[in-house]
Parts: sequence; C-alpha cells; structure tokens
Amino acid sequence: MNILGFMKHDKQLHLLGGGCVAGVFLSLGLTWAYAAVLAFGFGKELIDYLDYGKFDFWDAVVTLLGGAGVILLFGLIQFLTTGLVSI
Repeated sequence: MNILGFMKHDKQLHLLGGGCVAGVFLSLGLTWAYAAVLAFGFGKELIDYLDYGKFDFWDAVVTLLGGAGVILLFGLIQFLTTGLVSI
C-alpha cells in the first residue's frame, strides 16, 4: 500500500529528504534543524537551477514540509515527556 500515492515520486523524495535532514540536525535544537532543512531544500533547488535552468519552488516547499513534520513530531514528544520544548 502506497500512502503517498497521490504525490509524484520526486515530491516523495523531497518529503523524505526534508525529514531526514531534520532528523540529523535535531540534536542542535528545533530552530537549527529547521534552518538546516530550509538551507538544504532551497540549496538543492538552486543547484538544479544552475545545472538545468529550472528552480522548482514546490520541491523546496515539500522539502520544508517533510522537515516540519519530523520537527513537530519531535517537539510534541519532547513536550509530552518533559513539559518543555528546547528551541
């Protein structure tokens, strides 16, 4: 069963990539994790623009959404277990 069947494969990869980047940088805090996702998402699209002449804004947005999902989930778990959220 493909729960992301409504999304193109490229967008699925951006969603997963954003979540992975967020997961890697969460040890630095929620703000830094989202900053890293922002940098990676728009950086990837900038590289695509320089290489292929195409900047896909929606790829960057989906990357940010993937990161936001992981960050929000982690923040919620942290809040429920400690009552605090480190930003």
